[in-house]
Amino acid sequence: MREKYNWNPVFNLIMEIKDEFLKIEKDINYNFEDEENTTTLEVMINKINKTKYSEWLRTIKISQNKTLFLIRYNLITAAEEMWSNPNSINREARSIVIDLNREEIVLCPIKKFFNLDEIPETSLEKVLELLKTAKKIEITNKLDSSMQSAGWYEDYFVLCGSQGCDRKKAWRVDEGIKYIENHENYLRMLKENPDETFIFEFVHPDDKHIVEYNDNESGLYLLCTRNKYTGEEYSYERMKNYANKYKVLSTDIEDLSFEELLNLKDKFNAREKEGWVIKIDDLRIKLKTDDYTKIHKAYSSKSLTKLLIRSIADGSIDDVYASIPEGIKEKAKMIITDIFSHINEEEQKIKRYYNSIPNNYLHNKKEFSLYIKDNIPKEYLGYMFSMYNNQEINILKHKNRYKKPEEIGLKNYYLFDK
Repeated sequence: MREKYNWNPVFNLIMEIKDEFLKIEKDINYNFEDEENTTTLEVMINKINKTKYSEWLRTIKISQNKTLFLIRYNLITAAEEMWSNPNSINREARSIVIDLNREEIVLCPIKKFFNLDEIPETSLEKVLELLKTAKKIEITNKLDSSMQSAGWYEDYFVLCGSQGCDRKKAWRVDEGIKYIENHENYLRMLKENPDETFIFEFVHPDDKHIVEYNDNESGLYLLCTRNKYTGEEYSYERMKNYANKYKVLSTDIEDLSFEELLNLKDKFNAREKEGWVIKIDDLRIKLKTDDYTKIHKAYSSKSLTKLLIRSIADGSIDDVYASIPEGIKEKAKMIITDIFSHINEEEQKIKRYYNSIPNNYLHNKKEFSLYIKDNIPKEYLGYMFSMYNNQEINILKHKNRYKKPEEIGLKNYYLFDK
C-alpha cells in the first residue's frame, strides 16, 4: 500500500520512522495518546533517538486519534526553513493525516502557500512573469475562517481541523462532523469520490475572525480538492462543478484579472473581505485587501502582543505572522514563543489538577463539583468542568473574551517603539 503515497515526503519520513522503530521494538503501542502531552509517534522518535528525526520533531506538532496522526508544522521552529526552501518537507506538513497502522494517507490538504511578495517564489516580479505564459489562471474569494479537511475512509468519512483530529477534544471538529452528518449531500460527495481530500472553510458564529458573517452564512464552504494518491491539487473549476453537482456551499470564483485585483485591494473594508486566492497553473498565492492587512500589522508592542494572543487563540497565527513587517518579526517570534510557553505550562497544570482528583469522584457530576470546589484553585474550576465533559480547552480565550498580556505574564520588555 505504501507505494500509492510515495509522492508525499511527510508520509515517506513517517514510514521510515516506523521501520526504524520496529527494528527496536516488536509492536507499536497506540495508547500513548492517553498520557500527558504524548503521542505514539513522539514516543517512537524518542526511542529511536536519531538526530534526523528529533530535529524534525522539533519543527512539527502532532495530534493523535487512535491510529490516525495529524502532522502540522510548528510556525515558530519551522518558519525560517519553510519560507526559504521551496522543497521543505514541512510545506506538506499542513495538517496531513496518516494512518500509521494501515500505512495510508487519510487526508492531504493542499500544501502551504504564501502571500504575494512574502517569499521569492511569490514576488510581484515573478508572478507577472508567470502570468505571461500561464495556461490557466483562477481567482477565488478568500474566506476568513478555519480550515477543515474531510474524505471518505474505511466505510465512513474522516474530518479534521488544522490542528486537531479528535472531535472530543476540538469543538470545531465536532461541529464540522455534525454538519456533514446532517447534510446528506456532503456525505454523498465524500463517499462517491474516495480518492480525494476535500478542503473546506468552517464558518461558524462562535468562530469569529475579522470578516463579519451572518448566522445564516454558517457552514462548510468547499475550497478545493486534492488527490491523495498522486498529490494533484485540482482546479477551482473542478471544485465548482462538485459544488453544483452536490449542492454544497463553496467559495466564489471571481471573474477578475490580476491587474484588476491590484486595483481593488484598497477598496474593501476589512469587515467585508479578507482577500483572494490566485492559482496560476500550479502556483497558489494569497492576496489580502489593504484594510485587512492593516489590521494585522501592529507597530506598538502592546497592540502587537494583543494581536498575537488573539490570533493564536483563534488559530489564525500563520496569516498574522506573515503580515507582520520584517523589522519586528523577531520581536513577534519572541512574543509568540512566550505565549506558547504559557499555554503549555497552563495545560500541564490543568492536567495535573485533573489527574489529582480521586477516581471515585469522577462518576458523579455532583460529587465531582463538590470535590473540585474544595480542592482545586478557583481560577481552574472552569477547566476542570471542561476536562470532565471532554470539551476543548482554550487557554487564551473564554467565550468571546481574550486574555490580556498581563494576565499571562507578558511584560513590557518587548518594547521597541518607545
